[in-house]
Amino acid sequence: MPNKNREGSLEEKLRIFKRIARRKSLEIKPGKLREPFHEPENKTSADLDKIIRVYEDVLSRVEPKIIEFYESSNSLITDRETITAFVSVLKKYEEEKYFDLTGLFLTGLINNIKEKEITLNLTNLDKLLGELGRFLRSHTLIVKGNAGNYLGQQMESGEIIVHGDVGDYTGFFMKGGNITVYGNAGDNLGSNMESGRIEVKGNGGMDIGNSMKGGDIVIYGDAKELAGISMKGGNMTIYGDVGNGLGAIMKSGRIEVKGNAGNNVGFENQGGKIIVDGDAGNAVGVFMEKGEIIIGNNAGQIVGTRMIGGTIYLNGDYISISKKKTDGEIYHKGKKIYPKSFLARLFS
Repeated sequence: MPNKNREGSLEEKLRIFKRIARRKSLEIKPGKLREPFHEPENKTSADLDKIIRVYEDVLSRVEPKIIEFYESSNSLITDRETITAFVSVLKKYEEEKYFDLTGLFLTGLINNIKEKEITLNLTNLDKLLGELGRFLRSHTLIVKGNAGNYLGQQMESGEIIVHGDVGDYTGFFMKGGNITVYGNAGDNLGSNMESGRIEVKGNGGMDIGNSMKGGDIVIYGDAKELAGISMKGGNMTIYGDVGNGLGAIMKSGRIEVKGNAGNNVGFENQGGKIIVDGDAGNAVGVFMEKGEIIIGNNAGQIVGTRMIGGTIYLNGDYISISKKKTDGEIYHKGKKIYPKSFLARLFS
């Protein structure tokens, strides 16, 4: 005969099994049961650790390519808070051989954040960050402290504001956007820039606007030698004084100096327009081929020496006009003095 106790035992086990199976089925259905509680991970800390690992890796390479500093960070998704935390630990890497390329690494990170504005405090660093803002696309980058060479190189849009000084080649090959420097700038500011605007509240170095093709450069202080050399387009305004060779070998564009200029203004000018509101030194328009030079006040000796074309306007006095010139025109206070008219030559 069947064992009733055994059957009861089997029936009981079957009921228990069905209840367990039912619970298991409920557990895999979304919303039926609450997920177990876990302490949330510190996202900023995790992101920072990853950024540091990648940064140390590219720093340790024997001869890394410059672009590797950008490419290695541009693949990392992060935020403003994490980048700020990363900047705060940079000081311990200052002795690394390629530390000056850290600015490019930072720009790769910045181009990926959702926030449109970020402030970097660099005042605790003894060494300057180079390449900062290179390839910047659309963000506003505010820098507290000084920045190194190549700030904003090849930037496409966005804005960089520096509350300090900047090194050489700021805005090199700049394609768009705005750069404002509240301190002084080094040499070759805006060299080869194509578009955009650069303002320097302090002084500029040598070769400002070297070979620039477009855009605007404004210097509120003084500038050194060869401002606007080989300029091919764009506009430059200098509110202070400039050194020798203003607009040398200039092909196109416009330069205006509110103060005084040194010797050789418009050396071998090939088509640009140069305006000096104050005084100019000796040899204005030396080897000039085309274009215009306007001197608002006084000029020095041998104006127009070796001149073969173009026009010089002298609105103040001058010491002497060079006899060694082939062609072109010179006006003094609105009156043409070279070439002289036939009657003027007859009675001179």
